[in-house]
Amino acid sequence: MAEEKTESPKPALSAERKEQIKSQLQIAGLFLLLLLLMSTAAVTAFMALGIIDIAPTTEGPANSMTDAQLICDKTLQEQHGDKLQIFTLDDLSSHADDETGGYKLYYELNMFRDPGRMSGVNKFYVNCFVSANGQIRRMDLYEEKDYVPRPSRKTKGNDIGL
Repeated sequence: MAEEKTESPKPALSAERKEQIKSQLQIAGLFLLLLLLMSTAAVTAFMALGIIDIAPTTEGPANSMTDAQLICDKTLQEQHGDKLQIFTLDDLSSHADDETGGYKLYYELNMFRDPGRMSGVNKFYVNCFVSANGQIRRMDLYEEKDYVPRPSRKTKGNDIGL
């Protein structure tokens, strides 16, 4: 007689076991979500503190306005990083220079008066001229000051004061 193989049916999971598996999956999902949120918060904090720098850098020629901006931004950070509060690019005035093939960028800076960053802030304007090969041709820094008129001296008499 040939033996017939009969497959025994798999035992069905009990409702209690299904609930247990479901709660374990929910706990694992919440743990992974918490781990993702903590990782994101840590990376964001490191970026804000300057420990992680994800800003793209350019080496070599300035092929676009963005390359020129990265070059100027990097130079401003190197020269005034400890005193910088904020700096912004004037998008409307900045342009490609057709005569030299480079770029002219114009910035507005707010800088603290001392490196301790506990003093007030002064406003500056920067003209940054980048050549096509990626070198800064010229960078001018101008401080904004209030106009104070000088008192004029009125004299009586002729031009030489007699």
